Amino acid sequence: MESKLIKQTVARVLGMHAMKGEFEKRDVAVEISREADFALKKFSLRDEHDMLLDYIMKELTIQMRAPLPASFADRLRLGLPVEYAARVDKLQYCICVSDRGRSAKHVASWRAQPSDWRANAALKNHLSQQIAESRDLARDTAELLEEQGADSLEALCEKN
Repeated sequence: MESKLIKQTVARVLGMHAMKGEFEKRDVAVEISREADFALKKFSLRDEHDMLLDYIMKELTIQMRAPLPASFADRLRLGLPVEYAARVDKLQYCICVSDRGRSAKHVASWRAQPSDWRANAALKNHLSQQIAESRDLARDTAELLEEQGADSLEALCEKN
């Protein structure tokens, strides 16, 4: 099996799903694995089969997070306010519009409606709040260790 073949299959199947509208990442991965069935037949062990599926999921993630095609981004920039046009290269091929996880829904960026972009922004806002809480906990833990004169949480436990 050649990774180029998987990359091409991922690009083609992802493109088909993107044109249809909302989709689940796992549905795309299942279709890719079905199309790559000839490659899967080479694997007799379950572990090797799972490794191929993991590879497919990783490649799918890479392509979903890739920037919009340059030709589309260039056309999109035309007529946009300068401050937004400068950020077009940061737009990803797909955006997530529902809860993360195995059944998260995605939409191709160029087909996403305002409600999809708002849903994506809400998910990112929730994620940034979680990151902020984690950051605050790390900072507070460092301060606690310094106040207690401990090198680590383990040392703090032994001290008590």
